[in-house]
Amino acid sequence: MEIQKENVDLFKLLIILKKGLRMILLFSVLGLLLSAVVTFKFITPKFQVKTQIIVRSSANIDNQTTAQEIQGNLQLIHTYNEILISPIVLNQVINQLHLNTTAASLQHKIKLSTETNSQVITLSVNDKSKFVAKDIANTTVDVFKTEVTKIMNIDNVVVLAPAIVSENTAPITPNKKINLSIGAFVGLVIGLIISLLRYFLDTTVKSSEDIEKLVEFPILGEIPVITMNEMEK
Repeated sequence: MEIQKENVDLFKLLIILKKGLRMILLFSVLGLLLSAVVTFKFITPKFQVKTQIIVRSSANIDNQTTAQEIQGNLQLIHTYNEILISPIVLNQVINQLHLNTTAASLQHKIKLSTETNSQVITLSVNDKSKFVAKDIANTTVDVFKTEVTKIMNIDNVVVLAPAIVSENTAPITPNKKINLSIGAFVGLVIGLIISLLRYFLDTTVKSSEDIEKLVEFPILGEIPVITMNEMEK
């Protein structure tokens, strides 16, 4: 009996969804259109460019690098990360590129990352202009190389990969596919909820079963609906 009841309930749910199919599809399309408008009209695209530098070991007479020198360079990584985004470097970048910003604001656009036990520092810059982001990344590294030589009295920084962009460089945000998918899904869920609410909040009599539950008497018979075509026949 429980299995039969579950089958009946599932069948009833399918009927409800079938009746509200138009509304569900309508809200899905509306959600898709709304997310498209927000994505393409109101969200400013942002680009990300990267450049990599390596903290190399000073060359010995026999051009070999000892484990102690490598460990010392790894310990310098944290210090170099601090210098890279320090005002002494960023203010010069702002002046050279004539940027209308502050060192603190520029710092938020720059992200530094280093793999464990790696001497490579990856510098990422986010900006609404990919060309500005490229200039910021490369200029920051150039200024850093000059300043770190003065501060640390050591020249052991080499650029592995300068920041490069092209006309085909795509923005990292917004993710159009994800945004459109989310918009359509949210619209679908809203349509489902409204369809179910309309059905369960509707107190009108829809079937003979509803009448039987309402009056608590068995149904003796039903009068079928006769269309005009059937009457003519």
